[in-house]
Amino acid sequence: MKVVINAGSIGTAVAAEVAHVNAPQLQPSAAEAIRTLLLAANPLATTRLRLDEEVRSIDQAIQRGRHRDRFELATQWALRIDELHSHLLRYRPEIVHFSGHGEAGALVLEDAHGDTRLLEASDLGRLVELIGKTIRCVVLSACFTQAQAEALADHVPCVVGTSGAIPDSAAIVFSGAFYEAIAHGEDVRTAFELGSQRINASGVSDRPRDVVTPTKMEAVAPILLGNADPRTIRFC
Repeated sequence: MKVVINAGSIGTAVAAEVAHVNAPQLQPSAAEAIRTLLLAANPLATTRLRLDEEVRSIDQAIQRGRHRDRFELATQWALRIDELHSHLLRYRPEIVHFSGHGEAGALVLEDAHGDTRLLEASDLGRLVELIGKTIRCVVLSACFTQAQAEALADHVPCVVGTSGAIPDSAAIVFSGAFYEAIAHGEDVRTAFELGSQRINASGVSDRPRDVVTPTKMEAVAPILLGNADPRTIRFC
């Protein structure tokens, strides 16, 4: 038996179906991931810090954000002075968060043998100038990092540091509030102000995370530097 389909009787429906099958299927483009690199260093000769708690606080804060699925979080522990350039090249991050010790003009890292090494502010600034083109924000969660922040400010839109010592608990509180705001789509200025407000509201009184221990040191509020208006910078 021969079946003849009269195109005239179904014309429009068939044509529409053929057009649908043959048309290219356009998928919505996925938003680019926000690459966030968490670097932690606590050399053997330095005071023990709750770095794992700070990283956990950051991760949980991002998970509470509306844009949590946009973030790619990479963590590198026991950061060595000869590895920093490799991590920046590998991850090409937009946000870099350093958690550890600082002293006037340098970050306190370690070498391959676990010995303490100082990364001077000028060397840090030059490194980011060379291979940190993707970086839009650096958070230095360590004591005495104003000089380091100033060295980065010419090369990075926004840098957070501190002029003095900061307790462990204050660093954890600030980081949680800062990244939760970022993950909800707030600008860097708002995230910074919220983190600073949370420090003041928490009444922290832990021992400052300093390397050169003064007889008495009060915690200080973070500072925000950079070469761009932080009110215009959003990651989501």
